[in-house]
Amino acid sequence: MPEQRRLFFAGVLACALAAPLQGTQPASIAVSSANIDALIQDMRRVEDPPMRLDAVRVLSGSAYKGPLAFKALSWAMQNDLNNDVRQAAAVALMDYDSGETLPLLEKFLREEIGDEVRRSVCAALASAPAYASNRGATTLLAERLGEDPSALVRLSLIDDLLRRQDPAALESLKRDAQKDDDKSVRAAAWAAHKKIAAPRKVREAKTAKPAPPSYNAVKGVDHCPLGFGWCECGRPPLKIKARCVQREDCEYSFFNSYKRQGFDCSWNGENIE
Repeated sequence: MPEQRRLFFAGVLACALAAPLQGTQPASIAVSSANIDALIQDMRRVEDPPMRLDAVRVLSGSAYKGPLAFKALSWAMQNDLNNDVRQAAAVALMDYDSGETLPLLEKFLREEIGDEVRRSVCAALASAPAYASNRGATTLLAERLGEDPSALVRLSLIDDLLRRQDPAALESLKRDAQKDDDKSVRAAAWAAHKKIAAPRKVREAKTAKPAPPSYNAVKGVDHCPLGFGWCECGRPPLKIKARCVQREDCEYSFFNSYKRQGFDCSWNGENIE
């Protein structure tokens, strides 16, 4: 890139930073808007990805946080040809707790072709301070768990949802534990589902949790305590030994093993489907 272009690009960044967004006269705001438009146009022409990344970093600084920087970052996230630039712009937008941010991120994650970019952006959203207690962020991540084509990204999303500990993710985790094509994803989703659901169950149940029954318990001989039930699976003429387990454990065995082998399962006499 010629030195003249490099200096012009740096100048545009400097102008953008110098133009305040609050307490200004309308004319100043107009100049600031023009600078942002010039910056976007220049980012289209600059072939050096590190320089475009520098532009994103400048605009994500607290000195220029506002609607015009949001516009430029949104453009970079959706249009830049470099993975690092798109990722940095997406993460920078997470400093904006606005109604526009999550829909933009949802569209971006749905269309982004880079597996590592999607993984990193989802991980950043899961821990973004501005969205720490935002139910919409959890919903977005949970939806991505059911839609992302990469098993590695889905595994990372499970970690993201587990870190948030939001019960809003339970339905998606249970669905993935039953239906995901990847065995490791199913197992991870089920483990995360149990960990997120457990604290809620403890809060709801004031009585002491019954001791788990012996693995060798025999139906008709041993007692199956409250909260557990007999899980029975089979296909004629085969029948698996009944086990005294919680319903979710019986469902997990059915969806992740027995169903694929053509077995039917029931828990406490109720068919699992």
